[in-house]
Amino acid sequence: MKKKKNTHKKSKPKRNKKYQGASAQSAKDKEKNEQTYHKAIEYISNYSNKINSINNSLSFLDKLQYQNSLFKSISGFQDQFSTFSKFQTMLPSTKYLEGLGAIADITRSSTLGLSALSNFDSISKITDIWSNSFDLEQQERLIKGSLLSSSYFKAFEIPDFTKTLNAFDKTQDLFSYGIQSSLIKATELNLFAEKSLSNFNWQELGSRISIGDLERKTIQGSFTTFSDNYSALLKSYSSDKASIITTNPELIKLPSIEYFTSSNLVEAISTDEKISAEEEIVKTDIQYENEYSLLQWLPKIDDGLLKMWKGAVEALNSNNADRIRHFVTSIRELYTHLFHILAPDKDITSWSKSADDFHNGRPTRKARLSFICRNISDEPFKKFIDKDIEATIAFIDLFQRGTHSIDPTFSDNHLITIKCKAETTLRFLLEIHFTTNN
Repeated sequence: MKKKKNTHKKSKPKRNKKYQGASAQSAKDKEKNEQTYHKAIEYISNYSNKINSINNSLSFLDKLQYQNSLFKSISGFQDQFSTFSKFQTMLPSTKYLEGLGAIADITRSSTLGLSALSNFDSISKITDIWSNSFDLEQQERLIKGSLLSSSYFKAFEIPDFTKTLNAFDKTQDLFSYGIQSSLIKATELNLFAEKSLSNFNWQELGSRISIGDLERKTIQGSFTTFSDNYSALLKSYSSDKASIITTNPELIKLPSIEYFTSSNLVEAISTDEKISAEEEIVKTDIQYENEYSLLQWLPKIDDGLLKMWKGAVEALNSNNADRIRHFVTSIRELYTHLFHILAPDKDITSWSKSADDFHNGRPTRKARLSFICRNISDEPFKKFIDKDIEATIAFIDLFQRGTHSIDPTFSDNHLITIKCKAETTLRFLLEIHFTTNN
């Protein structure tokens, strides 16, 4: 008996040593992983910087004296675009994502999904569909809106802009550039999302805010389903059949923004973030776009929604001891009000007779979402939105439950990140409403 006991005592340190060795190796792999991602990010960011440079000049497109040089810049960019897919060879092995289980393959397939459309043939086919399927007003909105992705340019009034471009046979050039820039921007966001998720494994999820096992499983489940539907959406993008990329091109980049902000939030609550200068710029741009969009659209629906959003932001920026509770409660309430205004009970009752759309005589949240997306025929897109909202609400509820503790463990970075995620999804819903139902 004594001998067994002594043997057992000696075996314990060996297991601990082995565990420490694994941890050291993991840290070494993590550093190598970050360096590899940095190389791929730097490559894509160079393309992204060129897009930003061109976009900053596009407000001069209505002036004939600048059009020639601008289109030369676009042509030069398009020549370089032929080598864009090279970034795939720079990506680290998915073994770095093994701690995420099924998310590993889902995330990598999402990163590569959009680049599958980057060949010349696909770009040409999508360009032909866009130029032949949309009237002048829709074309102008495409060019000024999602294609150029610049808030100040969305508000810039250019009389007969698209008509002028059509006269010079330049609309197709802009559409091709718009598709290429959208693919690059979306791929950049996917890569940042993958990097965020590679920094921890599922066992660490939520460790920075001390969540329980049940909450961890809830977040894991909703995020996995959300990721799966995101990957399925990107796989549905096609130049040969009707999909969101051809039927509603104004919405094609928003899912990637949603996935990036969700992944960034998962990372923030799970591990210490290392944010590169490139990622910081992307996050700042998203926050600016969110603010611009919400200021423009919320008052068009209801002034009370704008006041509610501003109140939540003011609470977050205050020194109030109860600011966290005020912020998450206001955001949660804002979602509820927006759903009910965009999808009122009486309209859904007239629109649907399906028992699945009602619970205790009231429309379900899924029914309200389906009503908001009623003019979108793309099923993968609608499924993605449903799971996106589900994941966002799960995050908000997680933060809301945390406010019931005496000393919540949320840092300023956690609150800023959940704010960005909540605002991005609100913006997504408003984009869908104003681009498809008006």
